[in-house]
Parts: sequence; C-alpha cells; structure tokens
Amino acid sequence: SIDAFLRAIEADPERRGEWLPELADQLTWSGRPGEAVALYREAIETTTDPARERRARLGLALALSWDGDQSDALAEYDRLVAQDPGDLTARLGRARVLSWMDRQGDALAEYEAVLRDHPGNLEASRGIGRVQSWRGRHRVAASEMQDLLASHPHDRQATAILAESLDWMG
Repeated sequence: SIDAFLRAIEADPERRGEWLPELADQLTWSGRPGEAVALYREAIETTTDPARERRARLGLALALSWDGDQSDALAEYDRLVAQDPGDLTARLGRARVLSWMDRQGDALAEYEAVLRDHPGNLEASRGIGRVQSWRGRHRVAASEMQDLLASHPHDRQATAILAESLDWMG
C-alpha cells in the first residue's frame, strides 16, 4: 500500500497533505519509521487543521520512538499532553517512551495516573506490569499480570509480561 499512496500522491499532488500521514503510517508500520519522520513533519507544517496536526504529531512521536530517537519522541508526546492533558493516546505513548528511556519511575507514575483517570485501561495496566518487571520487581509484576489475566484470560501481552517476570525470577 506504500506504492499505492506514492502513485496517488503523484497523480493528485493537491491531496499530498491529506495523504502524507497515511503514507507515513504505512512506512512506520512497515519497519521504516526513519523515512516516515520527514513526512509527518511535512504534514504538520502544511496543515491548518488541528485534528490533522494532532494525528500527524502522534504518528511522528511513534515513528521517532521506533527509530530510536526517544528524546524527540518524548518532546512530541509532551507537546501533545500540554495541549490536551486528557489525550489518552499521548499519555500512554509518553509513558512507554519514558520506560524505553529507562526512566522507570516516571513511566510508572504516568501509567498510574492514566489508570486513575481511566480505570481498567489495559494498556496502562500492562505498562505498570512491564515497568515493575524492568525495575526488578518481578513478583509485583507477576502478581499484577495474574490479576489482569483473571479478568482478561486471553490477553497475550499480559501473558508475555507474566512469563517474562517469572523467567527473571528464576
């Protein structure tokens, strides 16, 4: 579908700005986040629509994080959260990036805050388990994931975090 977007943009350059985030998403999810970064930035610079800008900034933050640029990714997530403190997607992305930056305490605080605002949020619950495990608190992580799996027995990510925690416990 990357080629389809490139052909569409070539055939109708007037719609380039509209299609750039879609093309950048395809690149990001195809393992080419570095190529997507410039397209997201172009989309941000050329739009006057706040919703399109937000969408492009979320994509940019994800692409930056997957490309290994955690500092710039965090800056994008911080910008999004500053604009809208209730932006769940940005808050979860921010927590994930903090964790990848080995700022586990900050990540844990963000995931816990998300869970307070959105009780039962699976991504935040999994994030807490992952962070606890990465902090060396494997028993706490295992317990958290067992609790999560009691209500969501087919959650593959929670199962993986539980298995990882149990493995690290020996």
